[in-house]
This record gives sequence, structure tokens and C-alpha cells, in this order.
Amino acid sequence: MKHCFLFLLFSVALLAAPEKAWEFGKMIAAESGEYESPGTGGGALSRGIALARKHDYTDYTIDSERYVYTVTLSGSPHVIVNAPTKFRTEKSTLWFIDADGKERKSKILRQVLKETGT
Repeated sequence: MKHCFLFLLFSVALLAAPEKAWEFGKMIAAESGEYESPGTGGGALSRGIALARKHDYTDYTIDSERYVYTVTLSGSPHVIVNAPTKFRTEKSTLWFIDADGKERKSKILRQVLKETGT
């Protein structure tokens, strides 16, 4: 019975924990590129041959009231540059809503504090 009570108490605490509020910003850039990294070819590496693997990436820049975020994620979200977007952050993660209304989880690469007029 004690375990059941603790489980219920923990569940209520999780539900009551405030979720970070969504903010509004503007998707100001979506830049793609490609980089190479050494492969893990096993036998090829033992013969002194390094096989390169190509990786594609897309970095997105979101301008908010206080910060400019550069983020990256895998997949191909539908974004519209210069369009408003909704986002929220938690530690090094930024979630944003793409143009199709899907919530996308991305990794924050850079967070720049905007200068204030004070």
C-alpha cells in the first residue's frame, strides 16, 4: 500500500511540474552543408586506408526577443525562412513548431544574447 501511495504522489508531482512556456520568434535562416568524417571500416583501417563518410547537415537560426539560436537536427522539417515560429528551450535542447505544425527537437549549437539598449 505504501508503494502505491508513493507512486501516486510521484505521478501527481510529475503532472504538476510546470512545462516551459512556448515563446515566439522568427526562423531567419536554414543552411545546409556536408562534411566528411573517417569511416569505421575495420579491415580497411588495418591496411592503413581510411574511408571517409559524407554527412549532411542543416542548421537553423531562430531570432527571439532576447536571443538568437542556431540549432541542428536530423530529418527534414518543413520550415519557411522569415516566418514566425513557436519554440521552447530546456538546457541544450530547443523544440520548435515547423510549418506543418509538427514539434521538432533540435540541439542548440549556439545561443547569442542580443544587445540591449540600456
